[in-house]
Order: sequence, then C-alpha cells, then structure tokens
Amino acid sequence: MIRLLLTFLLFCPGALQAAEGLRLDKAWVFWNEVLTPDAAARMETGKLETVGMWWQTRPDVIERKGLGHAAYKFPLGSLDPGLHEIRFDGIMSAMEAWILPLDKSSAATYIQIGQFSADGLAEVPYMTRRVASFSVTSSEQQWVLLVNISNHSRYRGGIWSPPMLAKAPLLSTEDRRQQLLNFLSTGAMLIMLLYQLMIFLRRTSDLGALALAAICFSIIIRNVGIENFFNEWIPFPTTSLPHDLAIKLEYIPIITAPFSCLCFLFATFRRVAFPSILFPACVVGSVAFCCLIVMGRPMTLEQLLPAFQLFCVAMVGFCLWFIAKAVRLKEKGSSYTLIGLAIPLLLGIWETYLFAINQGVNITTFGAVVFVFMQSQVLAKRFALAFNQAEHLSRDLQKEVAQQTWQICHIMRHVPQGIGTINRKLHLGPTYSDSMSSYFRHQQLEIERFDKLICNDLIVDENSRTLFPTTLETLIGENTLSWNINSHLLLHEARTRDNRDLAFEWNPIIKDGVVDEVLVTVRDISELKELRQRNLTLDREYECYVAFSKLDRAHASQAYQHLARLLEEARSLSLVPSINGVWSRRVLILLHTMKGNARQVGLKSLATALHEEEQQVIERGAKALSGQEQLQGLRDAVQRLEEAMAAIETVKDRIFGAMDDALPESDIETILMREFKALWINQERPAQALPELELKGPLHLLRTPFRDAFLDIWLHLLTNSFDHGLDSKNQLVIAGSSQKSKVMLHAEVRGNRLRLIYGDNGRGIHLRTIWNKAVDLGLAQPDRVPSPQEIAAFIFAPGFSTRKDVTQSSGRGIGMDAVKTLLEAIGCSLEIKLNEVAAETDNYPFRLVVDGPLGQILGLAQ
Repeated sequence: MIRLLLTFLLFCPGALQAAEGLRLDKAWVFWNEVLTPDAAARMETGKLETVGMWWQTRPDVIERKGLGHAAYKFPLGSLDPGLHEIRFDGIMSAMEAWILPLDKSSAATYIQIGQFSADGLAEVPYMTRRVASFSVTSSEQQWVLLVNISNHSRYRGGIWSPPMLAKAPLLSTEDRRQQLLNFLSTGAMLIMLLYQLMIFLRRTSDLGALALAAICFSIIIRNVGIENFFNEWIPFPTTSLPHDLAIKLEYIPIITAPFSCLCFLFATFRRVAFPSILFPACVVGSVAFCCLIVMGRPMTLEQLLPAFQLFCVAMVGFCLWFIAKAVRLKEKGSSYTLIGLAIPLLLGIWETYLFAINQGVNITTFGAVVFVFMQSQVLAKRFALAFNQAEHLSRDLQKEVAQQTWQICHIMRHVPQGIGTINRKLHLGPTYSDSMSSYFRHQQLEIERFDKLICNDLIVDENSRTLFPTTLETLIGENTLSWNINSHLLLHEARTRDNRDLAFEWNPIIKDGVVDEVLVTVRDISELKELRQRNLTLDREYECYVAFSKLDRAHASQAYQHLARLLEEARSLSLVPSINGVWSRRVLILLHTMKGNARQVGLKSLATALHEEEQQVIERGAKALSGQEQLQGLRDAVQRLEEAMAAIETVKDRIFGAMDDALPESDIETILMREFKALWINQERPAQALPELELKGPLHLLRTPFRDAFLDIWLHLLTNSFDHGLDSKNQLVIAGSSQKSKVMLHAEVRGNRLRLIYGDNGRGIHLRTIWNKAVDLGLAQPDRVPSPQEIAAFIFAPGFSTRKDVTQSSGRGIGMDAVKTLLEAIGCSLEIKLNEVAAETDNYPFRLVVDGPLGQILGLAQ
C-alpha cells in the first residue's frame, strides 16, 4: 500500500506543475471573423470574455452547433525581456495563431495546428498540444495573441482549455515531463497488460486476469487518444483521419473500462448474487455503444456524450454495489478492490473540477494504474495461494506416489508369480517380480529378447516356437482390433527343464489406441494341473460308477471290451508311417463309433471328449497340416483316451471284480434289445416312450467276430433313426393315422447269403433336400436328373448330412459313411430301398438292406 501511495505522489505533482504559468483565460471573442497581424491593433471591441470549458456551455455557443468559426485576441501586456513560451492544450479543431507586439506586426510568431479554414469542408482538424516560443526585447512593447479556430469539427466550437504563458523553458520542460509521464503510465499499463495475459495463458480458467488485461488495454487506448500520440509522427496532417481516430480512442474507454471492471468483479467474487438480467443488459449496451462509437462521426459522438457518460455512471454504480456486497460477504481481496476502485473515482471527480476551473490535467489515468496494480495483487495472492496449495498437494502426491511405488515394488518382489512388461523391442522391462527369475535359466532377463528367452529356456512345441515370436512382434504397436483377433496365437502354456508347467497370460497396455506394451503374467500351474488331473480322474470314476451301476456284469464287460478294441485300433492308426485321405476317414469313423459306444452305456464325458477329438481331426485336415502333425494330434488323443479307459477299467473292476474268466455269451436278440434301450435312455429322453423294437429271422447266425462289427453298425443305425427318423413327440403320422414309433431288424437266408433288413416307421427321407445338399457339396451336377434310388444313395457319402446344426450324435456326416465302410470291411454290401412316397409329406420311407455270404459269416464264427 505504501508503494502505491509513493507512486501516486510521484506522478501527481509533475502533472499539476502547469499551474505555475499564467493562464490566459480572458480574450476578445469574434464570431465568423478572421484575425490577422495587420488587424491586431484595431480589433478591440466589447469587454474581455472568459474562455475555456465553461465558455462552451453558453447558450449562444451551444446554439451554433459547431457552425462557422471564431477568433480570439488575448492581451498579453508588457512582458519582461527574454524568451517566453505559450502552450496550447486541448485543441481539438484546426487552429492558427500569431504572437506579436502591437507596434511591430512583422515580428509575429506563427503557430498552426491542423489546417484552419472558414469553410468546414476545407478544414483539417487535429488534436494535439503545442508549445510556441518567442523572444521579447523590450519591456515597453504590448504583446497580443491572435487565435483563429474552426468550429466545424466540434458540437461546441472554440478553445477548450485556455493557453498558458510563462518564461522559457518552464512550459516546454513541463510539456516534456507531461509527455514522459504519459509514456510512463502507458508503458506501465502495457507491462501490466502483458502480465495479466501471461497469468491468463497460464490459467485459462482465471477470467479475472483477462478482465484486468481488458482494463489495461482500455487505459492504453485512452492515453493514445487524449494525448494523441500520433502527433509524434504526424506534425501537420493533410487529412482528418488522425483527429477522428483520436476522438474514437478517447470515447471507447468510457464504455470498455467500466465494463471490463464489472467483468473482473464477476470473475473474482463468485459468491455475490445479483439479478441475472443486469449482466446481459451491460453486455448488450456496451456492444451497442462501442459499435456506435466506431461507426459514428466525431460531432455525433459529442452530441451523444451525455448518454455515454450516463451508461458509464450506471456501470460504475453497479460495480460499487457489487463490491460492497463482496465486502459484506468477506470475500478475499474485496477490501483491496474497493479501495482500488475508489481511487480512480476520486481522481476522476478531482480532474473534472480542475477542468471546470480551467486548470484541468489528466490524472485519472494514474488512478487507473493504481487500481489495476492493486487488483493484480489480489490475483497474485490468489495465484500464490493456489500455487502453494498445488505445491503442497504436489508434495503430498509425491509422498503418496513414493509410498505406493515402494508398496508396488515390495509386492512385485514377493508376489508368488512372474509379472513384467514387454516393450516394443520385445525385451522384458526393468521392473519385474523376483519370481520371474525362477522360471528361466538366464540370469539377466532384460538383456535377452523375451520370446527368445521362452523358446530357449523352456520346452515349447515346434508350432509355438515358430509362430509365437512372430505373433508377439506383430501385435505390439498395432491397434486393439489386431490384438483381439490374433492374441490367441500367443503361447499360453510351456514346461520348464525341471518339469514344471507354466501358464502365460497376456494383457495389452493401450496408449492412444495402440498396444504400446504387453503385460505378461507367468504362473506355475504344476500343482494346479495335478489337482485338475486328480479331479478329472475322480469325475471320470464317479461317472463310471453312475453308468455301471445301471448295467449288469455282461453288459459292462461287453461295453468295456468294445471300447478297448476300438482304442487299440486308434493306437494302431497313430503308428502308421504315412497318412492319406483314407486314413483321416478311418480315424473319424473310429472316433464316431467309439463315441456311440460311450453314449450307449452313459459315459457322457468320454462321449464329449471324443466329439471334440472329431472336431480336432476335421480342423487339422482343413488346415492342411503335415502328416506328422496330424499323427501327433492322434497320438495325443490316444494318450488322453488311455487315461479315460484306465479310470473305466478301475471302476469296472471295483464293481464287478476281475473278469478274467469268460462270461457266458448272451444271445444276439438280448444284446440288440439291451443296447437299443440303453442308447435311447442315455440320449436323455425320459419323458418319451421307448419305441418298439421288432426283431425277426435267424439273427442267431450273427456270431463273434461278425457280431462285434455288426454291433458297431447297429449303434450307428439306431443313432440315425433316433436323430432323423423319429420325431420329438414319439408319434408318427403314417397314412393319416397315429402309430407308435417302431424300429425293425429282419434277417433272411436266401441260398448261401444272409440278408439283414433294417428300417423304422419314421418320416423317411426327403429326396429334394438330399439332392440340393448333394449339389451344394459338389457331389452331383444340377443339370443331371438321377433316379430316386441314386439320390437316396448320397446319404452314404463321407461328410454328408442334412442337419443344419452339429450335435454330439450327428451333423458331421460320419454315421452312415461309417455303416457302409464297416460293412465293406467284413465283405458285406449295403443298399437302400425306397418305398412309395407319401403324398402329403413328399417323404420316402426306406429300408437298408445288408447282404453278405452266409458261409463267410459262419466261417468267421469258427
């Protein structure tokens, strides 16, 4: 506060020093006349009149409204010998003047401001301050000042401020001092303007700084206008543009300065409540007045000056009311703002009084400087408080970050699994858990590329060893879509050299929509896999207990022997030296047959596993993998099946005991009926009635080993009937009457041949559907018209199925292919016989006829 007072006291005495000269405030005034040095002696009529600001308010002056011109004759009297000066202030029109002794007009000193003319169109007004010097040689001479001034450029013409007379160099020194003070005040406002803009750019939410910058800019343009800084570069203008621009720059701050102050108060003291309509009204009024000032003529603006002043006074009153409420609410800095606002107001009143007594000087600018400076202190304190709070918060955050970093490092050091990040160079980051080192033989993990580290230190299959590094390198640096599509190709399991199983989990670290790094987690799952295996074994044993508890000893023994025989065939297929298309077909048929046997006795988990193995075989064939890779896949499947068979054998022995002794062989009808019922029940159709099974003919001729092959065929035939022929309600509409579902197997001996006829009374086959499917698969040409018998034969083609979805029992086109293939393997033929089509359904009932040499079949039994 002391610093502000000292600054104010430094400026004001210099500004008021002009009062030391003689003020020429009385003159003879002549309307519409032009004085010249030759007429100086005789133009003395009437009494001397007061000139200056109050003279402008005379009715006769106001009524003229700037028309015409005026002349002044100032008596200077006798002057002491020496150099004297006269200063002209506030000249806002064109002017010409002479300083001369009455007895010697030729010694006149001429002064010109703008371009005086009795004609308003030829006038070139100018706004400036001039100091003219002249020399006095004798004290006996009588001196006069003649002034001709235009009235056209002002609403009220004439001299605004009386001239000053003093001995040199008092007025010129004072003028230079005043000029220096103006430049200093303008420079100070410019510095504060830049300072406030810097604060605003640092904190764009601090609108108060922007409002103070607007106040500074308003004061700067006011100084430029009032002091007419243009006269430093344009001493004698040839156009009125500098004058008009100076006038506009003087009027604009009348509106913008109080409005900016109001914006500052709104932005700084936000707890103050005020009518919501006031601020929009101030905005609209300020914009309207500014537009009027910019587009209006100087004389029009002078006529509207009372309106400008009234609006300014209204906004100042609003500011005082606002800051008074802020003081009452004890807003921080409100007292400083009130004092700072009071200083320019008081100085403005004082300046108005000084102008009224013809001693006017511009001191309001210094009050504005004090106000902006004090408000800068308010913002600086708030900024410092915010900075201190931010610094305190920063220190707290640093402590918190350090604490959390220490905790994270401690957790990372002791977490019982490997955690680390992989950068774009595929190197492990410097921060990783200690457990990571226990999984690899390499000591400094961050030196070696992580993909090479895995492939060299761990036991990885050849496919992963080739694919994993390329995939990892491709994914880092790509977008998240690429990660979502290809991340499954990364390595997920591996084994260490000391036979520990490791599981890898990969998670992307996203930055700007791109995978910048990868977080990898490595866990030792050896115990978990052992527990899973143990749990899997227990689940298998439990399922075997449930399944075998529903079987008798003969059925359980027969089921196990069938599964063991099929497993042995699968084992032999996995040991062949090379493979071809026939090999893949045999594997699929074998797995499908084994799956049917497992489902028949209720081993659901084994049937599910076999179903998945079928899918694996199909996918490996579609990917065109090498023969060794496909053989290795079958070997792995055989190993898993052997584990399942071991559990089945264990449970069987616990329930029924060892079956070393040969059990009495059941008759074929009993076996067929037993498997018929078991397959129906284990297909989970408890709410549906069991279909009727009709067995006729010499089925006893089917003996081992022909019987074993036929029992596999029997399961495929039943599965086809249950899934395709018989509907879900177990009721069939045949010839318009409701009839119970029935499955038939008849045996006939014709000479030396045995015929087996299989069928059901289901919906039959829809030849149009079969033909369309055959065309889609490329098995038939659409332009060829085959017989119904030929169309029906397509159901035996490998991979042919009319089902739209794949289930565990059908949908892949293996069952009927397996029937035909197994029959051909034992020297029998298979033929489909169509019955007459049903008119309502367009379906053909059919029978499957198996034909084989009786002697060969009986020979097989020997």
